Amino acid sequence: MLKIRDFPWANFGLGKIDYFRNDLEKAEQRFRSLIEENQHYLEVYDWLALVLEARGETVEAQALLQQAVKLSPKLVSRQRKLGELARDNGDMETAERAFLAAVRWGENSCFAEAEEYRQLADIHQKNGHYPKLLRLLADGRKRFNEHPSDQIQMLSRHARAKRHIDSEEVIDAYLHEIDQLVREHKGVIAADDLLAAADDLFQLSRSEEAQALLGVLMCNHHDDDVWTGRVQQLMKHHGKENEADALIKKSRGELKRIHGECIQLLQQGGVAQAITLLNETVDHYPANRTLTLMSISAMIDYMREHGVDHGYHFRCRHSLNQLLLRDRRDAAADKYLHVLNQLPA
Repeated sequence: MLKIRDFPWANFGLGKIDYFRNDLEKAEQRFRSLIEENQHYLEVYDWLALVLEARGETVEAQALLQQAVKLSPKLVSRQRKLGELARDNGDMETAERAFLAAVRWGENSCFAEAEEYRQLADIHQKNGHYPKLLRLLADGRKRFNEHPSDQIQMLSRHARAKRHIDSEEVIDAYLHEIDQLVREHKGVIAADDLLAAADDLFQLSRSEEAQALLGVLMCNHHDDDVWTGRVQQLMKHHGKENEADALIKKSRGELKRIHGECIQLLQQGGVAQAITLLNETVDHYPANRTLTLMSISAMIDYMREHGVDHGYHFRCRHSLNQLLLRDRRDAAADKYLHVLNQLPA
C-alpha cells in the first residue's frame, strides 16, 4: 500500500508490527512522524506511550498521554492508562484525576472496566476519604454486578473501608458474599482478582479466609511456578511465610496425584475411567487449564476410536469456549477446537 501512496494508516500498522517485534526504535520513529504530520491522530499517542513505557521512560509516556487527553478527554482506556503511569511515577494527583475521568466517561460506555474503580478506591483509601470510597465502591458493584471476578474485589475493598466505621458483623456479611461468589463462579474468577482480594483480607486480619482464596487459586494453577511464587510473596509480605509451603503443598498435592493417576490410566488403556476422573476434577476446579486440556485430549482420542459421543462432544466444545474466552490466543485450545471440528457433529 505504501508503494501506491503514503497512507498514514499503513505506516501506523507497520509501527504496531515494529512494536510487537520489539524493534522499539523503529516503532518510535514511525509514531513520532505520524504525530508530527497530524497532532490529532490520537491513537498514535497511545502506541507511542507503550513504546516509551517498554523502554522505562514512564515520565515521558505520562506527559504524552496528558497531551492526548487535553485534545480528547473522553476515551476511557487512555485515561485509565494515564492513571496507571501517573501512579507508577508517584504523581498521585494526576492519577486521581485520570481514574476519576475514566470512571466518569465510562458510566455509559462498553469500554469501562472495574480497574479504574479499584485504582481510584485505593487512592481514596490512602487519603482517608471514606465517604467517597464507599460511594465509589457501591457504584462499582452496581456497574459490574454481572462480573463475579470484579465483584469479589469490590467486596473485599468495601470490607476494608467498613472496618473504619462499622462493626465486625458488617465485615462478616461481605466475607460471606465473597465466599458465595467463589463457590458459584470459581471457573471464571481471575487469579489476579483472587490474589488481590486475599491481600485485602490479610489486611483485615482474616488470614483463614484469605488462605481459602489462595487455595482456590493454587488448585486452578497447581503446575504454574509463576503463581506459586506470587502466592509465596504475598504470604511472606503478611508474615505468613511459615504457612505458605503447607498451603501450596496441600493445594498442589491432590491435583498432582489426580494428574499422575490419569496418566497411568491412559497408558494402561483405561481411557473411559481417566475421562471420568478428569471430568469430575475439572467440575471441581473449572479454571485448571492443564487438567481441562488433558480431559479434552482424552475425550477427542476416545471419539476418534469409538465414534462421536454427544456428551463428550458438547463438553469438549464448552470447555474450549471457556479457555478461549479467558485467552483468545490459547494455541492449545485453538488446536483442539480445530481437531474437534473435523469430527462428525
